[in-house]
Amino acid sequence: MDGHDCPVRFRKIYMDFEKMPQTQKDLDKVAELELADGFERENNMEMELSVEQKKQFAQIWTELVVEGELIPENIDTYNHEQMEEWLFQALMHDTARLLDEWGMRVDENEVKKIVTEEDIEKKSELELAYIQNILKQVHEVTKDFDNSKGARWNSYPKNMRENKSFNCVGSTLLGMELLENSGIKSYYGNPVGHVVNIVQLSNEKRYYLDLLNNQCEHIIPEEIEIEGRQVLKINNKHIEYKLVPFCDNEDISTPIFGNLVHLFEEVNDPDVVDDYNKQYARQYVQTHKSIFNGDDSIKNIRDVFYADNQDINNSEEMDRERQRIDDYDKYTENVQEYVSALEEKERKKIFEEISKNISSVEEFLRKGDDNIINSISVQTSKFLQLLKEGVEELKKVDQQRYNNLMSSFINKFSNEKFIQINEVLSYGISEDNKIVHIHIVPSREELTFEGRDGVKKFKEIFLQGLQELASVLDKENDFEYVTATSKMVKNNPKLIQKLGFEDMGMIDKKMWQEHFAEDNQEDIHFARMNRNLFLEKYLNNIE
Repeated sequence: MDGHDCPVRFRKIYMDFEKMPQTQKDLDKVAELELADGFERENNMEMELSVEQKKQFAQIWTELVVEGELIPENIDTYNHEQMEEWLFQALMHDTARLLDEWGMRVDENEVKKIVTEEDIEKKSELELAYIQNILKQVHEVTKDFDNSKGARWNSYPKNMRENKSFNCVGSTLLGMELLENSGIKSYYGNPVGHVVNIVQLSNEKRYYLDLLNNQCEHIIPEEIEIEGRQVLKINNKHIEYKLVPFCDNEDISTPIFGNLVHLFEEVNDPDVVDDYNKQYARQYVQTHKSIFNGDDSIKNIRDVFYADNQDINNSEEMDRERQRIDDYDKYTENVQEYVSALEEKERKKIFEEISKNISSVEEFLRKGDDNIINSISVQTSKFLQLLKEGVEELKKVDQQRYNNLMSSFINKFSNEKFIQINEVLSYGISEDNKIVHIHIVPSREELTFEGRDGVKKFKEIFLQGLQELASVLDKENDFEYVTATSKMVKNNPKLIQKLGFEDMGMIDKKMWQEHFAEDNQEDIHFARMNRNLFLEKYLNNIE
């Protein structure tokens, strides 16, 4: 895990802005990896630290990471699990003290209500209200913080206390302790370059909680596995990340120790700009030179103790996710700089104008039709022109990555609040969670399906999208119907029937005026399929 700046990217406009082997075969595998990589590890085996490494690790933890914690006298006898448990307990003890120092206290009455409530749905409502209160408390505390110099190294209680600031790792620590005090179940989530709390309420609904960016979003993830690690696959327009590896909170020591290693490495990295963060790192290493020793011992501890984390970081799936995030940052850098200099009301106005004119905005960004530029504010016009300049550079590099970035942007600012499944299909959920509405993404010159092969490709991608949607909705018990509204419903009755939908006829006047005013009302039909039939048809196989 690298150092965590966790910059609030221009997404903030919208928001308002990381076993021992049992058989000879296992032993052979370890030996094979030693020869291939020069690194002794096995997929599900944590390596044991040497006695000296355990002592150094404990010294690092008590002198740099936490205050007021003593090293156990028998630390040299601890195995991996015991070491991990001690690191976590020491960390959370000091986090609790820090919360008290900052006046962030648990509301005992709220907790009592949560603990004693027997009705699952009412209990979950209380839990969600408690989470919203955590957001408010963190927001109030951070109003007095000075983050002008950055908070990259403020991942652990001692630095958070001394610098009166925190990054994403630090905010996640605060969330862990506050959630634990209320009995609300949570996990440590580690998307690319970021750390968050993943919360599960009593009714099993999950929330993505990012205290650093004041964000709490209900998610309906697909749970997958990458290199033996559990990963949430998310499609939520409010959340930048699509893949979020998650694990028990005890693993939060991973990014903390990684932050220390990165601090040490940055000091001697000539490619890192000599800014405040690097100067701070240099001074920090000098102040604690007896611990850092001027050698690679701290890195060696990481490579042994956290060996199993390297596999997922180097996986193809996370490489693609990293590329997507990097594209977002690199090709919208000028936009982010521009937005960060604006006042909040100006940022809100940009979002409102883009959302209101999303179709024309898409025409400008994709085709260069600049009619919209003369009818919007100067700030929004400049925002769009900067964005177009950036994404056009990506288009020259990779057409598919350009398409992905454009789709992500358009979906983010669309008033329809649809979540994109793939290049063809997206969906939205009604406020009462009863209706799931699917939407076929309009094709553009970059997305064409011509001729017999084109139709076959379109159908293949569309059906794959329905299958993926079914796997997401299988975890949602509230929804009753999946619906679709389009000319396609009227014009392709046999196809609609084969897909399992029932044509319910022409849409009503209100829906027509709000969403289809450019078309004839008679041409737009509404179709639906009940929950059980949809899951039966698409959850495990596609016809």
